[in-house]
Amino acid sequence: MRNLREYCRPQTIEEALRLLTREGVRSAVLSGGTRLAAESRDDVESVIDLGGLPLAYIQSDNSGLRLGGLTRLQEMIDSPAVACFANGALTDAARLTSTRLLRNQGTLAGTLLAREVNSELAAPLLVLEAEVLIQRLEGSTTLPLADLYEDLDASIEGAILTEAFVPAPQPEARLHRCRVARTPSDRAILTVAALTSAIEGVIKEARLAAAGIGLRPRRLREIESKLKGRRARADDISAVLSRAAARIELPQDHIASADYRRSTLQVLIQRAILGD
Repeated sequence: MRNLREYCRPQTIEEALRLLTREGVRSAVLSGGTRLAAESRDDVESVIDLGGLPLAYIQSDNSGLRLGGLTRLQEMIDSPAVACFANGALTDAARLTSTRLLRNQGTLAGTLLAREVNSELAAPLLVLEAEVLIQRLEGSTTLPLADLYEDLDASIEGAILTEAFVPAPQPEARLHRCRVARTPSDRAILTVAALTSAIEGVIKEARLAAAGIGLRPRRLREIESKLKGRRARADDISAVLSRAAARIELPQDHIASADYRRSTLQVLIQRAILGD
């Protein structure tokens, strides 16, 4: 950061927002710092450290989880409330985001806004239909996480993500995650989350999300609608996936071909639905 001229540590959200929205000053928000320090951006003149704000908390009740934007990833992993929520899916996903050293520094808000195409944490939050609280000087807005990812730059410009709310799933719903990577400790090539409920072996609801299939993690609504009413059996699910996955446009890069991603995506979705 060769052009850095100023370091600010505001004590209130309003103060932070006023610093962030000043005209003529190119500012960057520091929540955990794992990304900002690594990027070494030359366009940043002012760093606004949010560490002084009371935004690190985990609250749990019957309606779901409230997670402060500055909650450390390791705090999520160590929290009994998060561990017993949704089959422990958020605990497992947070553990896979990075090493413990970086998890002690990285925050929930920083992780969600990091533009990671293969985010481990985004997929389970998407199927749980998590919402984020966006604070601006003009007031606050609650957005579904899926909507935030549709236009991340516009959603967060001049704003701070202060909280995530994760609704509690229905008692009969089951959430499973599946991933593929070169080794178990590597970053995922693809990761899939499925939240499903079934009555007498018939799929009543299926929510699917994946990361590593494009520029952002996203819900697979085109597949969800075709699974509803199907038998929760491997052959039935496979027949739906083989047709639906063929219509999804997937990237091809140095990590994996589009054909590999398509075939692997079908396998991971089936495993996640069946809980294999």
